[in-house]
Amino acid sequence: MTLFEWLSMGVGLFQCGLIAWGIWVMRGSNESRVATNQLMIAQSKALTDIGAGIREQVELSRAQRAEQSEQSAGIRALLERGQQA
Repeated sequence: MTLFEWLSMGVGLFQCGLIAWGIWVMRGSNESRVATNQLMIAQSKALTDIGAGIREQVELSRAQRAEQSEQSAGIRALLERGQQA
């Protein structure tokens, strides 16, 4: 074999090595992406639960305000009756 053939074969092997290394790096990147995706899904579920809890608290607060308004109206009516008597 001539020097040119040896160099050509060496360059070809080097290129194969680079391709193999690139595939290995891409696989690692893909695994990282999958882990990040799973984390984001878990965070999304947690945020959904938090949102549901906040909505429940808002509804409870509205109900309490309505009840307090009714109680205030009742107290005013009793005070007015007491003043009239």
